[in-house]
Amino acid sequence: MMLNNSFVPLSQSIDDDDNIQFAKTLDLVSRHLTTYIGFFLIVFGNFNSTLVILLFLCYKSFRRNTCSNYLLLCSICDLLQLNFGYICRYLTDSLFQYDLTTKSLVWCKFRFFLTQSTLICSFAALLMGKNEQLLK
Repeated sequence: MMLNNSFVPLSQSIDDDDNIQFAKTLDLVSRHLTTYIGFFLIVFGNFNSTLVILLFLCYKSFRRNTCSNYLLLCSICDLLQLNFGYICRYLTDSLFQYDLTTKSLVWCKFRFFLTQSTLICSFAALLMGKNEQLLK
């Protein structure tokens, strides 16, 4: 199918079947992008957050610094947000189309609460850590 992206004057009619087919193609492309790019975001995000947490926990110089404690909290919140918020969204928007929030009202409300609270906690911990670094 060849798509014509040129300007169509108002006097000409636009074929609705082509528009519907184009919309379905865009939906399929977006689902494929969400599936494959989202998978790498989840894997590398978990890997990165785990490495940062291990870095802050292993070195004694980081454990004594209050700024690094705030950044450790920020990494833990990011890891929780990634695993609870983004994986559920990934399952819903990807090719799997498995929506856990329609199965349980409790999970729907808990996921919303957890993703919002970890987002705010991560942002607040980052701000407090940078403020602590600035004051030293």
